[in-house]
Amino acid sequence: MHLPMGDDPNQRGNSRRWIMTEVENSLRRLQTDHIDLYQIHRPDPDTDIEETLSALSDLIHSGKVRAIGSSTMPASDIVEAQWVAERRGLERFRTEQPTYSILSRGIEAEVLPVAQRYGMGTLVWSPLAKGMLTGPSSAGALRRRPVSERAAA
Repeated sequence: MHLPMGDDPNQRGNSRRWIMTEVENSLRRLQTDHIDLYQIHRPDPDTDIEETLSALSDLIHSGKVRAIGSSTMPASDIVEAQWVAERRGLERFRTEQPTYSILSRGIEAEVLPVAQRYGMGTLVWSPLAKGMLTGPSSAGALRRRPVSERAAA
């Protein structure tokens, strides 16, 4: 939801209108009646977190979404979202999806302790640091080997 999905300025961000529209579109594309975990992709400086959490809470209460989370949010934004949810009686983020690898350990200082404090699960991404930890590419060698050898590798 972070990057624009079209030329319309309303086709991006974490506004109520955009979240509701895209959840309905996702449900239709997936041919299902609910989404197990719906995460906002990035903080949206143009939309107040209360508006975002209100929309997500309504989706949970309607049964269209089971749980909500955030992705790549700074610890301070996670804390603010938790406080807003508590103060306003809204659903709170249950997960955070930060980048994390041996080369990118910044979340250890604040994000992980905040997630633990609020009982949030973490679903880390880029554990191989965008390929930096995989070593030299051997994709060509892999393609040249017979399928039976690739399965054993």
